[in-house]
Amino acid sequence: MITSNKNRQSKQISRCNLDQFLKSIEAWEIMAEAACQNGEAQLASILTKGVADLRKILRLIESDAHDKAFEAIYDLDIVARDQFPDDIYNTIVQGD
Repeated sequence: MITSNKNRQSKQISRCNLDQFLKSIEAWEIMAEAACQNGEAQLASILTKGVADLRKILRLIESDAHDKAFEAIYDLDIVARDQFPDDIYNTIVQGD
């Protein structure tokens, strides 16, 4: 079970960091489309799911639902989790 962290909602994430995260998600979306066009169905599927999951987490962060974002991060596929910016991850997961 994931434990709660009281500090998680005490720190704000900068708009600049969120914009950079969105750009990363959009880059992944382009890679998913390219994989689909190249007939790489498995890769396209992994990337498409990752994009959807990351967008969901971005929406949760933007709405200050950090506890839900925290849980969603741990539900991510490891490939998508590796795309997470360290500064946002540290704020959400570790409360730094």
